[in-house]
Amino acid sequence: MMTFLYRLPFNIKLILISLVPLLAVVFFFFFIQSEKKERIQYTKNFLDRLNMSMDINQAINELQLERRGSLRYLMDANSKQTLLEQRAKTDRSMDTIQRVAEQKEQYAFNFPLGLSTWRQQIDEYTLTPEQTVQYYQMLMDRLRSISYIQSDNPTILAATGDSLRAVFLLSDMINRLSLMRLEIYLVNLDEKLLQSDYLRDFSTNYDLYQSFEQEFISLKDTALIANYTNLAQKGPLHTTLNYIDSIAKTGPQQKLDPENWWETSAAGMDQIRIQHDALMSHVHTIVASIYKAEVKDLKRVTIFLILLTALVLLLLSWVITSIVKQIQYLQNAAHEMAQGETNIYLPQFPKDALGNLARSFVKIDRNNKKVVEAAKAIGNKDFDTVITLRGENDELGHAIVNMSDDLRELTRNNENEIWVQTGYSAINSVLIGKKKLEETCRAALSELIQDLGGDIGTFYLLNEQNQLELNCTYAIYN
Repeated sequence: MMTFLYRLPFNIKLILISLVPLLAVVFFFFFIQSEKKERIQYTKNFLDRLNMSMDINQAINELQLERRGSLRYLMDANSKQTLLEQRAKTDRSMDTIQRVAEQKEQYAFNFPLGLSTWRQQIDEYTLTPEQTVQYYQMLMDRLRSISYIQSDNPTILAATGDSLRAVFLLSDMINRLSLMRLEIYLVNLDEKLLQSDYLRDFSTNYDLYQSFEQEFISLKDTALIANYTNLAQKGPLHTTLNYIDSIAKTGPQQKLDPENWWETSAAGMDQIRIQHDALMSHVHTIVASIYKAEVKDLKRVTIFLILLTALVLLLLSWVITSIVKQIQYLQNAAHEMAQGETNIYLPQFPKDALGNLARSFVKIDRNNKKVVEAAKAIGNKDFDTVITLRGENDELGHAIVNMSDDLRELTRNNENEIWVQTGYSAINSVLIGKKKLEETCRAALSELIQDLGGDIGTFYLLNEQNQLELNCTYAIYN
């Protein structure tokens, strides 16, 4: 593997090195994008479920009104036209839920769970009031079961606090309160029901209401608790709850005007419903704002990641181009030095591996220049030129030093030989034409003094007795 990597061209190695950070940036780009989109889709799904829950609550309200209208119709207290108008409103609400459910593909059940059959039986007076209450309650419970939504998104949980849980507790309280007030309405509308055990489950429903109420009061949002407590302690809701509490404990003691009760309890119910709808709207606003913020955050992150990717590409391109240019400078410098040139040009390199190599090239060029200058000086017979060795193994430096020493010796020998030959020639030319011995000796002595650069001199001859005999002098008084 290492051998294969060593054999790869340098440009391929640079490309491989650049691919690693580029792939990392691309990976994180798609990873963060995917995570952000998943969070946005989760928030959107939660918002859709919240809208569906609001639609279901509206449908439940319409069903409650239709249930009361159906009971009044069965007891000949309501006209058929009023009931039909309410059924049309209920159908529109149910159609809205069905249409949204089919679009989102979130629910797998059939609407409206036998509602058309019950309506037909009500029109034919074959359904008893008790059965009517049970059937409508079953449908509303079914709808309420799919209206509950939860979230484990920490952003949504932190923003909504107890509001989401409070919404569904209030919804359960409204459901039980609606059922109890309807039962009271019916027993006061029909004396037969008042004398029967129709209210046998009343205490159970009231216990459920109180359990939901206690859970609601135990929430941490003091503002919600204070608002509900204020409603429960005075006004229509207070009157409604007090009467329900007395019936749950002692049963109906006297007959009430059903319509007056309905109006009073309706006002109390509206107080809870207003708080419920306000909370639902508040949660919806919070989640919608979170969704918009996450969409904006996704756009910002996308722009940031695109700019980051572009920046990484630019940096990689700049780094690779810079490295390639530096290597080209070094390559050109090496080629020039191989051709024997000096004074090579290299730009300023950073303090890294390539910079160290460039500075080594400059040092080699300076040493080569010194060698050239030394060679020129030696060529000009300047053998005193100092040659500094670059190291113990500087073969070229040693060779130049040896060459300088050899040329110095050779030059010295040549100069001596030339001097000797020149002297011989000068003396020979002096001696030519001289007849007398003394004149000849004097001329030879004078020439020797000049050639040797002397100031005085004597000339001796060997006589027949093998003794030196002064013949003549130069600049000496005889």
